[in-house]
Amino acid sequence: MKRIIAYAQAILQDARLAEGLYGLWLLGLSLSKGLASTAMVLLLLLTGYHWLRERRLPGRLPWLPVVLWLCYALSLLWTSDLRSGWRTLWIQNVMLFIPVITAGCTPLLRSRLEALTGWLLAGALLSALATLALYAMPEEQVRQLAESWSALKRYHNTHDRTQFGLYTPFAHRLQFANVLLVSVLGALWLWSAAPRRRWWLLPAILVLALTQLLLGGRGAQLAMLAGGAVWLTLQYLRVLHPRISRRAGKAASWMLLAALLLLGGLAAPWLAYRHVPAVTKRYDQLRFEVQLYANGRMQEFNYREFTVVRRILFYRNAWTLAADKPLGGAGIGDYEADMQSIYARDGLGFPVNSHNQILYAWAAAGLPAGLATAAILLAGLLAGLRNPDPGRRAFLTAIAAALWVLVWIDAIYKAQPDAMLFIMVFGWAAATAGGGLTSAQSKH
Repeated sequence: MKRIIAYAQAILQDARLAEGLYGLWLLGLSLSKGLASTAMVLLLLLTGYHWLRERRLPGRLPWLPVVLWLCYALSLLWTSDLRSGWRTLWIQNVMLFIPVITAGCTPLLRSRLEALTGWLLAGALLSALATLALYAMPEEQVRQLAESWSALKRYHNTHDRTQFGLYTPFAHRLQFANVLLVSVLGALWLWSAAPRRRWWLLPAILVLALTQLLLGGRGAQLAMLAGGAVWLTLQYLRVLHPRISRRAGKAASWMLLAALLLLGGLAAPWLAYRHVPAVTKRYDQLRFEVQLYANGRMQEFNYREFTVVRRILFYRNAWTLAADKPLGGAGIGDYEADMQSIYARDGLGFPVNSHNQILYAWAAAGLPAGLATAAILLAGLLAGLRNPDPGRRAFLTAIAAALWVLVWIDAIYKAQPDAMLFIMVFGWAAATAGGGLTSAQSKH
């Protein structure tokens, strides 16, 4: 028995166990919510074991997500529907779990962040290839396959699968688009660290970017564009700006950077819109919905599928609720019911959808929750900028900048898979800021 106990303790002490569980967690974000949740819980238990054994955690607790969770919990005091409130609060448990895991895995994150990002890329690439393969199949076959195999997501019937976004077999379409956002930026980082040796990442980036275009997640697309611009700027300032400034002058270097940003920020989206049918249809659909809403002609169509109109209505209705209860919000358990009563005034029959994280937090749990959300985003940006390693700094700052775009389009911490991803990435920035490997210590 003593030998068995000693063997078990040796396994628990092995750093490869934590890295393997973390890797499975990252794989699961693209392939299986159940796998991701299971790996996260096991990693939390492993962190707890080390915490009890060592009487301390090796890293600092990134506490801002905990503050947001406490704001939600505090709003239960003025919530009438406590059952709904507790259920919502339980879904948000990642705001408690992930900071603890981050503090416990700080040495792992500082030394193996590149390898962990590789796990994320592997899962995203497998899911992207499956998504593209299904897109190449006749739609009726895809529908039959989804209905006959319980492991796949339910097929959502639309009259045009490119106009309303591709079917994703393993994760919700918009949640997978968010994974692709982080994955593309991560792949750019890993490739730029060793472009000749990691040439194979270029076709992987193309597959991930193509899938992002076809998925039709416009929020993630715009966020990826913003994040890519920040990544390009930081890389340019580090690598090319000093050389070009010496040879042609600083003015010429700044002009070249501006040209690259204009080319990437305007020409690339325009070319995609003109020559990628899925992109054309998605953004034509956006204009179509806005025009119908402005002209009051939505009722002539199946307007409940209009995601742009859903966002317009959410902004208006959530602002109404936040303005009515600015300090404490509706209460996390009463948010849905209060919002539904405001939606009912339109008589349009739209369900409650939350499409802005700061406004959602404010309306649900009051101004402190909205400010806590903004503080997480700002702290993530500052932590990314403080990273001593230039490659990691560009990667993490680019993600933080992308989230400042995405937060106005989606409630990025409301659904558990999205909260897992983005609270985790916040933890990466916090754990490696100012204490990560320096450029001399890391090849990346």
